[in-house]
Amino acid sequence: GGWGFAWGAGPNWDDALIETAYQVYRYTGDKTIIQDNLPAIEKYLKYMQSKRDAEGLFEFGLGDWAQPKHNYRPTTPVQLTDSIKCVDMCFKTAKFAKLVGKEDLQIYAQTLGESIRQSIVGKYIRDGKLTTSEQTALAYVLYYHIADEYKQSLQAQLLQRVQRDGVFEVGVLGARTLFRVLSEMGESDLAYQLITQDKYPSYGYHVV
Repeated sequence: GGWGFAWGAGPNWDDALIETAYQVYRYTGDKTIIQDNLPAIEKYLKYMQSKRDAEGLFEFGLGDWAQPKHNYRPTTPVQLTDSIKCVDMCFKTAKFAKLVGKEDLQIYAQTLGESIRQSIVGKYIRDGKLTTSEQTALAYVLYYHIADEYKQSLQAQLLQRVQRDGVFEVGVLGARTLFRVLSEMGESDLAYQLITQDKYPSYGYHVV
């Protein structure tokens, strides 16, 4: 059906390999799933590294898919969401490796993740603000702690964007992160409003 390495995959979907193990361990404390999957995860990181571009970033597969009002195509740069997810996968792999005593893999994954993070900041952060201002872009940077040194200014930038838009302008990636980030900012009422209001797009719109 056309899905696979050439189209339709990418870091945010491939992450199921790592995120599933992470959540199972998080809720059970059982390291078995990590031990069973770590060889495949290590192979994936090396495959992922082969896709790194000249800017030290990544752009392969789907981005913030199914975004309403934009023909269900992402407005957030795929390079940004892909690269952020690659950082997250590296850092989680480093935690896995530490848990099972694989120091070489821990160092490799941590170093790679930090290198990608720095490349993201180098391209996309100027004067403490994100150079692209989509809701998903800002929520992703904040949720995955890409530039915590600029946290306050990025939070202000996100709040300004959401208030300007009046609705959530996100696809599946932003939908997972935006409301959590707003709640962490102390804006739970705003997150609730975005979810329940009856104008499009919102979840409330589908109910009424």
